[in-house]
Amino acid sequence: MQPTDLVKMLNSIVNGFDVLTEKYELEKIKTIGDAYFLVGGLHNSQSDHPERVLKFAIDAFGVIHQYNKNKVVETEDINIRYVLIGDGNIINQIHSYRVGINTGSVVAGVIGSKKFAYDLWGDAINVASRMESTGVAGTIQISRSTYERVFDLGYEFEEREVDAKGKGIVKTYLMNPKHLMSVNYSHILTTQQSLQDVMKSQQSMFALSTIREKDE
Repeated sequence: MQPTDLVKMLNSIVNGFDVLTEKYELEKIKTIGDAYFLVGGLHNSQSDHPERVLKFAIDAFGVIHQYNKNKVVETEDINIRYVLIGDGNIINQIHSYRVGINTGSVVAGVIGSKKFAYDLWGDAINVASRMESTGVAGTIQISRSTYERVFDLGYEFEEREVDAKGKGIVKTYLMNPKHLMSVNYSHILTTQQSLQDVMKSQQSMFALSTIREKDE
């Protein structure tokens, strides 16, 4: 895959994710290579941010499913079907897509005097990253702190232990992939948006649901 094709693919996926951040009132912080970093609960007092981040992650699989579907339709006439997965291999569809979610306290702000960039810091960020990096392709892995906030939503999770860099052995929870197999992207769009407008690209991502630091 040529670099320009890779950028187009990632742009399509990111555009779809951006629609979801608005739908669930979350905040996109940045993209990091092929990763998408977002946060919930940073600028409002709503306590359901872990639920909204999880629902974003579930719907994000719908974006991937729709991209795969469009790519097959787009290329089947010339009998070429390809797309890049996380390790750089070329296969028929996007498969290597992981999501990691953590809930915790962070510090947010802008530092430096050039090329200003709003960013987040804190151990909760590192844990979110570990949830993604130790996750399983095709599903969502959440931390214990997130699980305690979403366990009663009706989703099935498998408890397991992973060796997280810098954290040691920690308990995590993998969502049953059955909750992600039939996610339909069409219901995500607003009335005035068409799929073509939004999907103008599989990538690994991590999401973070936070609890704001309280002022002393």
